[in-house]
Amino acid sequence: MTMWGRMASCGRVALGLPPSMQMPPRPIDNRPQVANLPHIGQRARLNQCWCSVAGKVCGRFSVGLGARSSTRRRTAPQPAERSTRRGQAVVEFAILYGAVVLPLTFMLIFVSEMLWIWHSVCDYTRDGARYAATHCWMADASNVTSYMQANAPAMIDQNQFQDGDAGIAVVYFANVSGSLQPFSCQSAECGAGCIPDAVSVSITNYQFRRFSGFFKLPPVTIPPFTASLPMESAGCDESGNCLP
Repeated sequence: MTMWGRMASCGRVALGLPPSMQMPPRPIDNRPQVANLPHIGQRARLNQCWCSVAGKVCGRFSVGLGARSSTRRRTAPQPAERSTRRGQAVVEFAILYGAVVLPLTFMLIFVSEMLWIWHSVCDYTRDGARYAATHCWMADASNVTSYMQANAPAMIDQNQFQDGDAGIAVVYFANVSGSLQPFSCQSAECGAGCIPDAVSVSITNYQFRRFSGFFKLPPVTIPPFTASLPMESAGCDESGNCLP
């Protein structure tokens, strides 16, 4: 073993490194050879001497390195710290999910439902206007209203249109000097003598309230979606018979 090897070995001992990083000891069995080879025993004593001297020298330099190694050991995450960080991540995810992800998910669902109603009501009024244009006039438009309530499209809040909670307005017009005026007739209803020139159908008093229950927001008022069409003989044939 050279001088530098001895110092390195003893320095590792002084630094407190694990045995795996130290130079493995080499046992010397000099019992049968001491008589013939006395220098073997002297070499072993010299090795001990070197370790005692080099250990003191290396120990002086081990203070700074030991402080650094202890600092590294302190900064390494311990099992308790890892469990704390894991719990903190779970809490942060729960707050983010409950305050952002979940409301946005329901907002997308409710907006999709509102757009579904929006397009359905638009087609609903057009269908009612076509029915009114091809059927006879009645002062209260009960024939058109009954048809629309019985043929409400499949959509959210369909029951409001069937039960009358959402109003249906039917207005007939007459062409007077090039302008449309509200139509009126003194003759019998649903007859060939009372045929208006145009009709309009709209929806009233309907509000989308699904936002107000979950997000505590005011209801959304749906536009009337007024559909107007010219009368098409009001459902009357040449003999004067009209379809109600």
